[in-house]
Amino acid sequence: MLRKLVVIGVVVMSSALLASAGTVGIPVPGISDLPAEWLLTPAERSEITKLKTPEEAKNYADLFWARRDPTPGTPRNEFRDVFEARVLAADKYFTQGNLQGSKTDRGKVYILLGPPSNLTSKGDEFDERSNLAGAGGTEAISSSNRMQAGRDSWTYTGTDATRLGLHDFDVLFIKDTRGIYRRDPGKTMVVAAMDNAAKSLMRNPELKAVPEWAKPVAPAPESVKVTRVVVDTPKVIPPPPVELQGANTFVLSKSVSTLAPQKSANPFTSLSTVSSFTQTDDLGYAFQYCADSADPDALPPLKVQISISGTSKGEKVNMNAPAEEALPEALKAMPGCYMIRGSIPLSDITPGTYTIKVGVEGAKQPYNFSQTFKVE
Repeated sequence: MLRKLVVIGVVVMSSALLASAGTVGIPVPGISDLPAEWLLTPAERSEITKLKTPEEAKNYADLFWARRDPTPGTPRNEFRDVFEARVLAADKYFTQGNLQGSKTDRGKVYILLGPPSNLTSKGDEFDERSNLAGAGGTEAISSSNRMQAGRDSWTYTGTDATRLGLHDFDVLFIKDTRGIYRRDPGKTMVVAAMDNAAKSLMRNPELKAVPEWAKPVAPAPESVKVTRVVVDTPKVIPPPPVELQGANTFVLSKSVSTLAPQKSANPFTSLSTVSSFTQTDDLGYAFQYCADSADPDALPPLKVQISISGTSKGEKVNMNAPAEEALPEALKAMPGCYMIRGSIPLSDITPGTYTIKVGVEGAKQPYNFSQTFKVE
């Protein structure tokens, strides 16, 4: 029904393909080796070949992560947190002998695409991967049965597939004669999924050097001889106005991807909602969430749940997606406030009148937005 769902701000893991090709040049700490190497784009591989010193390589590692930071200008890189948590989970559940789980075919797909909608397995070895959890325990491979080794079939359906730009697809892993699980190359849609996801990861592709906000903080020396102490009064950033705290200002738009939260002007001040779309449009939505403090740590982990219902050609239509972790983008013009946005292609939705409902969970109280729109 929905062929493609691109959530801008919910977090989506991915890869630049052809990682096995490797890179030539100074090794980049934490990047030149698997599994992080899977994330490199062709342009980045070319850039790495031009590095000449270990210092340049170290700086490039910081640039690599900064380009993928969904909330530039803040001390936390949520993308890196999710990536590293998935690596740990893959090492725990997919390690085979001396081969780390994060470097196996199953580990690669899990790290780059996230957990599948369903996992089934056949074989004669007991496995506890039905309990597998990913980023911070917020992701899980769900299955009604305990898993067995030998032959794994992973299925991505609904929003788990459409967020990767595809309709439902599956991935098959077969245990070879050496006891190693290999991905079945005949299942080609997963390659497109990883390629599509890789493109969405580059949140700040314009960066050519490590910005100040992404540079690691130098450790303080163990002992310092103080000859003079100058105390500066820290700049206190006030919290967002009380009337804006929480989720607010929900809009529908045809061009939600063009919004620029890092510009000096708050995009919500000039954004008006749209109620009429065509099948060639994307149904974009956006809303503002303001914490009770300008401190980024005050932002709670939010989840967004989307449903669409309506009538088309006399028949009722209902589409529901499970709650997914949101990826707020900091608003430069309003410290403590964030933009959460998403986009749903309408090419497979027949003309009619619909209502989109967006629920927000994880805050001090739940929030629910609802708006009617037409597809012509």
